Amino acid sequence: MRRRTKALLGAGFAGSIVLGGYVGPAMAATTTQRITEQTLHDGNPPNDSDDTGWYREDTRTGGGVNLTEDFGEPAALGDDDGSVALTTNNTNTAKAQLYTSQFNGTLLATITNLSYYTHQGAEHQGFEDGAVAYQIQVDVNGGEFEGQPGEFLTLTYEPYLNQTESQGVEPEVWQFWDATSGNWYTSRDINCGTLQIPGSSGSPPFTDPTEVGTNCVGASVLGVGINIGSSNPNYVTAADGVHFETATDSYTGDFGPK
Repeated sequence: MRRRTKALLGAGFAGSIVLGGYVGPAMAATTTQRITEQTLHDGNPPNDSDDTGWYREDTRTGGGVNLTEDFGEPAALGDDDGSVALTTNNTNTAKAQLYTSQFNGTLLATITNLSYYTHQGAEHQGFEDGAVAYQIQVDVNGGEFEGQPGEFLTLTYEPYLNQTESQGVEPEVWQFWDATSGNWYTSRDINCGTLQIPGSSGSPPFTDPTEVGTNCVGASVLGVGINIGSSNPNYVTAADGVHFETATDSYTGDFGPK
């Protein structure tokens, strides 16, 4: 899915942001958006959209994206009021995806912090180290989409590719992932001067959004989301606290039914 970007880059995230029921200007430095059933939508956001909704976009048959209290929520978020579950059935074609376009047009070079929490449920029967991925849809050349080959791509952060001696993917616990740097892969080739990264489904060499923003002048965000891709059957997973921060704005998405 490809969207056209707006011309204003790296200013506010959107026309307005929901903060605990208060609707205020997007230029607020720190924003926590409470994401309820009213915020979730099927399909795609309108082109050139700044709305603060989250859309199931490319969720396919057999994939589910639903707010739930089944897993609680990360302790750091406080109220134990739920999260968003991403699930797949036993087919390889199932896919679960949730995206927002409210950061549309933000320059990748201005990103300072990316993070989120994941949870692998007790009923998870898929890949042992499977967890929800953090994704950014990118206009790597900047400006409006003109259909040039390779301009649109998706950068993906997966916890299993970022395990360390001190942290691996664990079942039935909430885990925090600092995705600011680390091993991100790209859906299409990136060719920006000395930065040459082939497209893959999780193979090295890796990059990260800030490196892409530094080397691909004008590269900008189209959408930010979470995802369980196809060929990942039998997933029972959840996510919460999706964080996106630039030099001027800080956003956290707090999911849960209310």
